[in-house]
Amino acid sequence: MRCIPLADDCGISTSNVDVIMRCIDSGTLRGAALLACGNALEYAVSLFGERLSRNLPVLVGIHLNLFDGRCCAPPEKIPM
Repeated sequence: MRCIPLADDCGISTSNVDVIMRCIDSGTLRGAALLACGNALEYAVSLFGERLSRNLPVLVGIHLNLFDGRCCAPPEKIPM
């Protein structure tokens, strides 16, 4: 069995993303799960995009959060 260290909740805040990226860049982490409803999701996606465009070996996952935080869809798209 092999353990691959990954961070969770990447995108919850810009400071969270910065710390995770420093850990990935140093080799401490191999990747992270992006928090779909995180306040800094777009920031996290852009930083992962930079690393992936340079073909760095970064793992990216999605942390779907169905009940907490802001909604990712516009209110008119949510069925009642």
